[in-house]
Amino acid sequence: MEVLVRVLCLGSDSSRISPILSDHEVVKYVEPLDVNAVKELSPDLILSYGYKHIIPERILSEVKWNAINMHISLLPWNKGSDPNFWSWIEGTPKGVSIHWITSGLDKGPLVAQREVPLSAEDSLRVTYGILHDEICNLLDENWKSIESGYAPAINQVLRGSYHRRSDMQAHQSVLAMGWDTPCHQLEQYGLEQNLRHPLNN
Repeated sequence: MEVLVRVLCLGSDSSRISPILSDHEVVKYVEPLDVNAVKELSPDLILSYGYKHIIPERILSEVKWNAINMHISLLPWNKGSDPNFWSWIEGTPKGVSIHWITSGLDKGPLVAQREVPLSAEDSLRVTYGILHDEICNLLDENWKSIESGYAPAINQVLRGSYHRRSDMQAHQSVLAMGWDTPCHQLEQYGLEQNLRHPLNN
């Protein structure tokens, strides 16, 4: 008999993964969490996907650090905000990662990750959609180990890269067509502005 897991699903993208969690009790939440809400909801697992707020340590402690994040970058590259944008600007690896949430933003041990080949001829919007499809597939493939409590925890070794939301503001000019800007234009801009990551040297 399968054990019902109570999942606190954080973020506005949670509807994408609802079919994967259909055998469990799911509570969706988009607002900033406070410890009283977590105590009341009493989840077995926190699953963060597209959540815009940092989860405090006292909340992680409340769920015994049983918290997972889905991030559309190949960690440790492009931790933080706008990972797809920065992977094109800086020429860093592209992919998706699922990791345990720790006190460091996107620094927790990896459950699973996958490098995703993307075409520079596609737009930022198209590649963004591909990455979201891939990370949902990755969750589906690894959900059994996550729900059972036996998911891997592989430490991130390299320093990688990190960006704040405000870092993108200085480069808005490259998004002449918004999210429909072709990715090769971002690549060219990164070269012209000498923004390529040192790993390319």
